[in-house]
Amino acid sequence: MVGGLNPLAPTSGPTADRQTIAVANDTTVRRGSKCCQLLCSASAAVCVHHAVSAHSSIGCSPPYTDPASTTLEGARITTGGARSPRFEEGFFVEPTVFAGVTADMTIAREEIFGPVASIIAYDDVDQAVALANDTDFGLSGTVFTGDVERGYAMARRIRTGNVSVNGLEMAPNVPFGGFKQSGIGREGGPEGLHAFLEDQAIYLPAGSPRARQE
Repeated sequence: MVGGLNPLAPTSGPTADRQTIAVANDTTVRRGSKCCQLLCSASAAVCVHHAVSAHSSIGCSPPYTDPASTTLEGARITTGGARSPRFEEGFFVEPTVFAGVTADMTIAREEIFGPVASIIAYDDVDQAVALANDTDFGLSGTVFTGDVERGYAMARRIRTGNVSVNGLEMAPNVPFGGFKQSGIGREGGPEGLHAFLEDQAIYLPAGSPRARQE
């Protein structure tokens, strides 16, 4: 399975600090295996900028593409955006936040697999859902809100294999996998065992004792 521009959609509610910490950690600690599209307001964008910039250099999957090239399409780098000066070799890039991103930009359509967050603004929940679903990928997503029921309703509208409300969760007893181009099949949970099992069909003559038992 492959990852895919996972949307994090904050809505109104007293969870701003948790949103900021979660986005920063998911963008950097996981080294971009969960690249983030952050759908948010301007005030939240400032918080994410400071949180992400506090992290040091993170590895970026080859082939390395200079994130700064995204500015040619109109996005703004608010922190990071360059190769790390700490390493002369390898694929290392500074944790980076882009603001002013629109859904048609390359960074919103293709995944970097590096510590990069893209900030896309939205006006209402319907627009946030539309932006989250406007992608060829669909591995996971997150809704942050002060109203869990509202978050649940929004999560059901997001076309990703996994959606968390007020967190970034995974559990071994729950199937994990994506929609669309984010892979086939599941790992974890009973569904994760299906790929290791084989079904067999046995046809018996009609009316035989065993056929009647089955």
